Amino acid sequence: MTSPGHPEPTAQELPTTADPAVDPSHAQPQTSGRSRRPHRRGGGAFLLKRLGTYLIVAVVSVLLNFILPRFMPGDPATQLIKDIVAKTGAPPSGYQMRLIKARYGDPDRSVLLQFWDYLVQLAHGDLGKSIEYYPVNVTTLINQALPWTLYLAIASTILGWIVGTWLGVRLGWKPGRKLDSIVTPLSMFFSSIPAFWLGLLIVWYFAYKNGWFPNQGA
Repeated sequence: MTSPGHPEPTAQELPTTADPAVDPSHAQPQTSGRSRRPHRRGGGAFLLKRLGTYLIVAVVSVLLNFILPRFMPGDPATQLIKDIVAKTGAPPSGYQMRLIKARYGDPDRSVLLQFWDYLVQLAHGDLGKSIEYYPVNVTTLINQALPWTLYLAIASTILGWIVGTWLGVRLGWKPGRKLDSIVTPLSMFFSSIPAFWLGLLIVWYFAYKNGWFPNQGA
C-alpha cells in the first residue's frame, strides 16, 4: 500500500540485489579477481624479461671476451715464447712449445675449435694462467684482489649512503639556502660524469699529482 499522493513504483524502478550500486559485496569478487590476475602475469613477465636480459648480457660478455683479444696483434702463446727466448737466450723445445700452445691456444687451429675449448675451460672454472705473472693462475690473482675489492666497494657504498642521506635531508629541509645553491649544481655536474672516468681523475689528482694517497696497493 502506498499513500494517495505517491504512486506505486513499477518493476523497472525497483532495485535488484544484482545491481552493484545496491549490493557492493555482490560485485566485489569480480573486480578483485580481475585486478589480481594481470598483476601476477605482469610480475612473471617482468621476472622472465630480467632473466632474459641477464642471459643476453652473459652471452655477449663471453663472446666479446673471446673475440676482442683475437683482433689484437700477436697472440699469448707467441708472446710467451718470445719472453722465454729473451730471458733464457734459447728457444723452448718442441714439446714445451706444444704445451704452451695447448695452454694459451694454438693460433693455427680453427676459430670454432678454439671457441669450444674456451667454453669447456670456462665451464670448469679454468681461467688459464696469467701471462704477466706466469705461471700463476688467473683464479689465484682474482682471489687475492677480491677481498680488497669487496672491502672498498662496501665501505664506499656505506660512506656514500651516509653522506648522501645527510646532505639530502639538510637540503630538502630548507631548500633554496646557500648550501643548496652550492651543493645541488655540484652534485648534478659530477653525476653527469661517468663513474670510471671520474675515478681515474680523482686517482690522478690525489695520488699521482699531489701524492696525498698511495697509487698502488690497498
